[in-house]
Amino acid sequence: MNLVECGWHKLIGDTTIVAGGRVLLVTYANDNPFLHPADAWALPHQRLEHLVHPDDNARLIARTHVGLDLDMLELGFIESFGGTDQTWHLAFHYVARLDVEPTVTHARFVASHAWFPLDALPPVSEVAHGGWQLDAVRKLGRRGPFGA
Repeated sequence: MNLVECGWHKLIGDTTIVAGGRVLLVTYANDNPFLHPADAWALPHQRLEHLVHPDDNARLIARTHVGLDLDMLELGFIESFGGTDQTWHLAFHYVARLDVEPTVTHARFVASHAWFPLDALPPVSEVAHGGWQLDAVRKLGRRGPFGA
């Protein structure tokens, strides 16, 4: 059994960064067929590498995807579901609540970024994974002030 590439499970992490009532979303430069559409908005996210703790993955996402060193990340919730590829997905949704919007310097594999008001998120048709991550943003939004 290959411990690095498992055909049964996928561990996924995303990092919701909110400042002043706005959430940071990105588009990815790579042509990932799972984003639908390719230029769709998404939370900064990635699969967890073998034996990487989800807390460390959340900080890694912030640092490598959007150039932010975030110490104040909290686990919002864990989601379990079956993926379209029939694998079991465990998604670790982290959140950082900031007072002011930080300067974002995104990586080469990130095509663009933008801050969206929590009450004016992009339409589902413009969001990756069928808008699934918008549900995470809304769910986390009900749990706290999001720095507003």
